[in-house]
Amino acid sequence: MKEKHPEFVEKLEKHGLIYTRVLGTGDDPSSPIGRGWHSTFLTKDKNTTEERYINAVL
Repeated sequence: MKEKHPEFVEKLEKHGLIYTRVLGTGDDPSSPIGRGWHSTFLTKDKNTTEERYINAVL
């Protein structure tokens, strides 16, 4: 990647990258992600989901 796109890679290294996924509540087999936050975090409680997400990324 660095050989083909050195300027792009340099920008990524300098500024970083933020990847965002928006999950619905239910699963959607027609979606590229496919899973909603209920099955991703194994809960239907938003507070529990937020806690599990924070613990996963730290």
